[in-house]
Amino acid sequence: MGDYSATPAGCRFRLTPGGACASGQLGWHSALNAAAVAAALRQLGLPAEAIPEALAAFPGIAQRFQRLGDGPVPTYCDYAHNPEKIQAALRTAQDAAGGPVLAAFQPHGYGPFGFMRDELREALARTLRPEDRFFLLPVYYAGGTSSFRPTAAEVAAEYAALGLPVQTVEARDDLLAQAKDAAGVRLALVMGARDPSLPAWTAKLAAVLYPRQSR
Repeated sequence: MGDYSATPAGCRFRLTPGGACASGQLGWHSALNAAAVAAALRQLGLPAEAIPEALAAFPGIAQRFQRLGDGPVPTYCDYAHNPEKIQAALRTAQDAAGGPVLAAFQPHGYGPFGFMRDELREALARTLRPEDRFFLLPVYYAGGTSSFRPTAAEVAAEYAALGLPVQTVEARDDLLAQAKDAAGVRLALVMGARDPSLPAWTAKLAAVLYPRQSR
């Protein structure tokens, strides 16, 4: 795969065989996934010249950099829930935004959050820019044995003390109020897994960002 470039609607790249391809999915990682799909299609006997059309027809799936709302601030929901996936989603958002990104991550479970604590800090240090705003939302607790540690507040304070642009909120909906005054945000991204209410909440965030930019 070569000649990768981001577009407002997704990305472009070239496959050999296959030629120039366009995808409605955003991000370098999406182009790599498309290349893997193209290789599988070739093994199944699809002619190389048919691959670009097949890839362009894929509409995407829920919570894989899924745009929610149609306001002027593009707002996406992504199932990213570990440091590598969070980094990929953030870089995709930065490429698409052309300016500051407002990102929020809702950890799923205290145990997984504790396991990824150091690795996530390193991923954010490599990825976040000074103009970005990153919020750790309160941990989504689905039940089971737990120490209820670490909290989002503890981890956010640790990251912020190291100079990362990371904040937290006491309750998830508190971010909706803060987002109304988030001047200059060009794209919003909500990440997290297992919580079925997260897409609907992301749509709420999109609605909050709409009137601020429309005034």
